[in-house]
Amino acid sequence: MIGLAGRTKTKILGDNFIITINYLIMKMKKFIWGICACMALCACSDEGKDVTDVDNGNTVIFPNGEAYINVRISEAGALTRATTKDDSTGFEFADENTKEGKVENAKFYFYDATGAFVLKNDVWDGGNIHAPNPDNIEFDGKTVVVLRGLTETNFPNYMLTVLNAPANFEAGATLEEAQKNLMALNNGVEGVYKNGENFVMSTTSYVREDGTPYYCVTTLSPENFAKSTEQLKDAQIVKVYVERLAAKVALRTTLTEASSYMKGDDKVSLYKLNVSIAGEENDEGKVVFPGVGEDATDDEIKAGATDIYVEFVGWGLNATAKDSYLLKGIKTAWQNTNPADKNTYVGFEWDANSYFRSYWGTSFAYGHEISANSAADVATEEKDKDGNTVFHNSDNSTYLNFISAENCNGVINKDVAYCAENTNTADYAVSRAARTSVILVARICDKDGNDLEDDLVRFNGLLYLKKSYLNYVLNTQKINLYYKVAGVDEDATDDKKYKQINNTYVELVNMGDGKVKVALTKDTEDAITTLYKKVESAMVPAETTDIDIVNTALSFKNFESQSPAIGYKGGLMYYNIPIEHLNNETETIEGAKVKTFEANYGVVRNHYYQLTVNKLENLGKGVYDPDEVIVPNEDDEKENYYVGATINILSWKVVSQNVGL
Repeated sequence: MIGLAGRTKTKILGDNFIITINYLIMKMKKFIWGICACMALCACSDEGKDVTDVDNGNTVIFPNGEAYINVRISEAGALTRATTKDDSTGFEFADENTKEGKVENAKFYFYDATGAFVLKNDVWDGGNIHAPNPDNIEFDGKTVVVLRGLTETNFPNYMLTVLNAPANFEAGATLEEAQKNLMALNNGVEGVYKNGENFVMSTTSYVREDGTPYYCVTTLSPENFAKSTEQLKDAQIVKVYVERLAAKVALRTTLTEASSYMKGDDKVSLYKLNVSIAGEENDEGKVVFPGVGEDATDDEIKAGATDIYVEFVGWGLNATAKDSYLLKGIKTAWQNTNPADKNTYVGFEWDANSYFRSYWGTSFAYGHEISANSAADVATEEKDKDGNTVFHNSDNSTYLNFISAENCNGVINKDVAYCAENTNTADYAVSRAARTSVILVARICDKDGNDLEDDLVRFNGLLYLKKSYLNYVLNTQKINLYYKVAGVDEDATDDKKYKQINNTYVELVNMGDGKVKVALTKDTEDAITTLYKKVESAMVPAETTDIDIVNTALSFKNFESQSPAIGYKGGLMYYNIPIEHLNNETETIEGAKVKTFEANYGVVRNHYYQLTVNKLENLGKGVYDPDEVIVPNEDDEKENYYVGATINILSWKVVSQNVGL
């Protein structure tokens, strides 16, 4: 027995025995799509047995155990918004150049009134994408799904729909199990929100007005099923809404180009940034960098403002969830009216049951503290080719993935990125490492795009060329280590025969998280006994025990009040841009401290976050090891590496955020 669903207009048809499944999709280009499928339920275990009314056993509902449901999937078309700053709808249609709207398979899981699994089927014959048309927004689907084994004792009360699931995927033996189903635990799942190139989608979650205890299903009743295929056209419409497990992010900029250069056939934009660079002031009042070696006579370091140029090298998503639930989790205890209760007030009206969905949820990491403050907190230790300890992974992080600057390959104004949803409680969302963010990697260069002559170091708010910083440390710390000047007569005074070591004897050492310290080079340490130190006004040979003494002074270890030095290898730096779900809106309750509510930061499934860089005023945080994973922390903000941002949720599908760097 077959029931075919032809093309129809998307509108309520009254008491028709038809199930229409509508996508709550992220609209990203100007086209709209849907899916058509037909499901026929028939009992093959006993084909001659009528399915009767279980209340009295007399009324025959489905003669010969056969019942039919016509399933049609199309776009919901609800003009809804989670919160808004203006009246624009902000819709984006699915990108037809990607797999955002493509469906390879549809799986239907049926459960009884107790939430126990009854039966399933999965058939998909495909469909054709239509151009946007208010009166025709669907696929030409011709799928028939046959469910077998239906009796009066296992009549399905609930239906769960999953699109683009892997072939061996199972939703769960009960609805409670389905709600706890983690995608990465299913064998064959290539990603927690994608199956190959296609996006996994599932029934939406929202609080049901009818008191249904399960927030992620479509409720069924006998009236939803037709007694014959001829009656399908008169069937009652039951709408089922599905949404992607993924969130989508785009990064753009409206900055004015100050210069540019060609990289192959591509034009690369450069942006001007005025910063203070430390150096010496010569007789003409011009700021120059400290001298090197024995010719250096002026120890005073001064600062001068100068223009540098910044290239946006690439971007990527950081602190992304390692797993995703099949179904969005919600807490019915969340409420919309009492901002004083931070534990239950998430920050906005999160539930929109009139639009068959919600705008907040509990993710894989929800309710778990993310206490990491450095790469060492999330990575397993590795050794580089020189034997140095490096942190190039996030294997020790249970819930979140962290990215390195080297892996930030997204092109600003062009690429988009996807991730699983990541939310947390208000108490845990205050951790900078807990927030999914955009890492924008940039490079400091000259106006023609050339690298600067040396690496850079930022210390106490000033920017130095590496040689300048090494000289600064040597001079200010009055390092008691000298070399003997070649060719000077032995009868000369000590100040002629001996000079304090210069920057060729020391180097920058990576301390992780962009931090660097100054230390003696290995060659200097190996030759320590050929150098000298001053003891009671007399020069005597240095000893191996002096290595630790000198290195301690060079690293400022005894100056706890000092901010750490940050290295910029090749001028590389990054801006951390936490993704705000609710504009970073906060409340001050009766003059108390401003609070961060749960939904201020986070990414939610099926939302599209559009971030725009519209201001460049600060340096980013230095990158000294491009392969090291980036773990933001609160100390970064004290050095003004923070990103000021505003957010505007234009609709429930599109979230726009402006960013000043």
